[in-house]
Formats: sequence, C-alpha cells, structure tokens
Amino acid sequence: MGTYRCLDLYLVRHGITKANMEKRYVGQTDVSLAADSRPQLEELKNALQSVSFNRVISSDLRRCTETLHVICPGTQYEVETALREMHFGLWEMKTYEDLKHKQRYRKWVEDPETVFPEEGEKYQEFSKRVEAWLREFLRNSSSGNYLIVTHGGVIRQLLMHVQAVACFWEAPAPHGKAVAVRLEYREECWSCTSLSVVPLPESQPTFNKRTQKHNG
Repeated sequence: MGTYRCLDLYLVRHGITKANMEKRYVGQTDVSLAADSRPQLEELKNALQSVSFNRVISSDLRRCTETLHVICPGTQYEVETALREMHFGLWEMKTYEDLKHKQRYRKWVEDPETVFPEEGEKYQEFSKRVEAWLREFLRNSSSGNYLIVTHGGVIRQLLMHVQAVACFWEAPAPHGKAVAVRLEYREECWSCTSLSVVPLPESQPTFNKRTQKHNG
C-alpha cells in the first residue's frame, strides 16, 4: 500500500499591472503592480488569513513578490525563477495592435504550440520548465497547505499538468485571486480532487469536483 499525502495548493496570480490593463504581453519583463491593485489583494489577504502554510513560494518577478508582501506581510518565502511567466522575446510589452501586421504573430495566435515568439520561449520549453518544477515540488512535499504566487500562464500550465483542466485556456487564473487545488497521492499516483477560486466569485459554485490522476 502506497503512502497517502494530501496537498492543498493556493496558486495566486499576481495583482494587476498597468501593462495588464493595457493588454500587453508582459512575460518576463519586470514590472510593478498598478497603484489601484491593492483593494483586490486585500480581499485575498482576508480570505487567506485563517490558512497556515507549510511553505510560501513566489516567482522572483516584482509583480509577484509585491503581491506576496500585501497578502502575507512579514511571511518568509522562497523565490523560484522556474515560476516565471513565458518569455515573449521581441513581443514583450507589445499589444495586439502592435503585432497584428506580423505574419509570424498571426501564426502564433493560431498555433502557439508549434510557433513561438521572435527570440522568445517555445511552448514546449515553457511546459517542460513548469512541469520539472512541479515534479520536484511534489516529490519533496508532505501533506499540508502551500501558497504559490506566480503568473497566469504558469497557473494554467500547472493545472494542465495535474489534469485539473482539459486545456490551457479552460483553466481559471484571475488577477489577485487564488486557485485552490487539492491533490491527493495514493497508489503511486497524484489525483486532483477539487478546484475553486478564492475569494469565490458569486457566480461560481464552491468547488468543481474532479478525480484525475497525475504520475509524479
């Protein structure tokens, strides 16, 4: 009989930035939070106050560490470069309007798994980077609660790797909120058994029950 473990992951997408509001491809450009991002983060802070975390981990980019300082002030945390957003290369900080005339950009929008941004990160490289971090994290984590502050693309990729969602764009990743995921390990496999957004939007149920296996 295998060892049973239960991990509750709180995957927080950083608060909104000015570049996000302008619909730019921020990627790994190191920007700060927008001045008016704090009220939403205070809501998340209140929602997480009753949770005690085994570990707190953040992308090293400022928008994530600044988010963490608001929602968990004074908390010790680890910084992880593997949790950075995808690198958009020459398209960093550009908008759709800036790029729509480029043939390669239009092909990338249609097929992001095989086409990649000019001088940017390939999807396969991004996926492998995130999955490698996840496997190491799961291998070394005991039962408990874990807070991970990162980026929208990383959250979607993590949810795909644990089979909590069927496709990348199906995954919830709202700015300044947490996606709460419960992972259970039994019979040599990880299963995602619940998924919810914290604080919970009024229009959504408390959680969507799933049972999906992830070898790790």
